[in-house]
Amino acid sequence: MNFSTIVSGFPRTGTSLMMQMLHRGGLDVVADAKNMQSQGAFDAHGDYELNNLGPRLDKMTNEDLQGKAIKVVAPFIPRLPADINAKVIFMLRDPNEIITSLMAMNVVWEDDPITCVREARQILQDRAIQVLDIQFHDVIKYPRTVASQVRDFVFVDLDVDNMVKALDSKARTPNTGLVFFNNNLARVEQIKQN
Repeated sequence: MNFSTIVSGFPRTGTSLMMQMLHRGGLDVVADAKNMQSQGAFDAHGDYELNNLGPRLDKMTNEDLQGKAIKVVAPFIPRLPADINAKVIFMLRDPNEIITSLMAMNVVWEDDPITCVREARQILQDRAIQVLDIQFHDVIKYPRTVASQVRDFVFVDLDVDNMVKALDSKARTPNTGLVFFNNNLARVEQIKQN
């Protein structure tokens, strides 16, 4: 395999889950070892990322990433090496759920998910990088179908059965919420469960 597999999307779209699926399927991943383990209730799978990603991306080459998967969330797509030979699995999720999930973790994210994703996708298109869009809820509802699509996209004989095992009951309870965008700022009203 002479290319790398990049898992991207806005935070809380299932990027870590997809990284775990790839790893369990047999693909080598680029991540800090401590980030490949669960860090608590909101991180059931580990986040599968590199700390200080931006500066580290600036120094990476195709050779560093060839044949491996790396998680590069959408805000960092502009920092990918200009000559990168990659395929991108782009995770998508309803912006309402993204914001609600971030709020549940007490995380403040200044970027508007819609604008951020648009900009990242434009960069990928401009660089003629192949992209496979995966909806978060499809991973939860149809894990075997998604695992097979991913295997075919990366053109590697991944173990689909092991990929499906990456899902557990914690991943099957999506957050809900309502978001209003105004001048790229998000205000969230959580929907209370009756």
